[in-house]
Amino acid sequence: MRSQTNAILTTVFIVVAGTISSGCGSIGRVNRPTVTGDPCAQADWFEVGRLDGLQGIQEETSAYIGRCRRHLNEELYLAGWNRGLVDFCTPDRAFDAGRSGLDYTNGICPPQAEPTFLRAFAKGRELLKIERENADLESQIDRLRRLLDSPDTTGMSVVPQVSHDLQKLRDRRAKNEELVRTLENARHL
Repeated sequence: MRSQTNAILTTVFIVVAGTISSGCGSIGRVNRPTVTGDPCAQADWFEVGRLDGLQGIQEETSAYIGRCRRHLNEELYLAGWNRGLVDFCTPDRAFDAGRSGLDYTNGICPPQAEPTFLRAFAKGRELLKIERENADLESQIDRLRRLLDSPDTTGMSVVPQVSHDLQKLRDRRAKNEELVRTLENARHL
């Protein structure tokens, strides 16, 4: 025990003496190490797993593992992945994942969390569909507005029909916007 204490004190003395002899200019600065060689060999496998789990990515589809398989520490990766899943398998994350168009592989979330996750994911997916439809409606509305504003169309018999079609598109968009508000409010239910 005494020899360990002496070794630690000697190390501290050498570090302090080195700092003093260098003019104390480096106290408080952090020297960032540069990564040299193979970055896969220096991977924090717990963090890689946590990030994959947080995104619902399985080991088989992880791009990082694909590049660094020979360095994989599977035990650390799986521990991190399971930790990431705890945060991923929440209704809020499910809603956001569905809304952003991510795919979900059934069985990733634990059985007790998956039904709630899937309901929220479906709401997010439905919202994505409506938002895409609204974008399409918006481009159709713009096209019809340009047609109505065109000098070639002024005074033509198609104006009432185009105006009618334009109003139908606007009504559909308004209904969709109400659905968007309803789904956003229901994301926590």
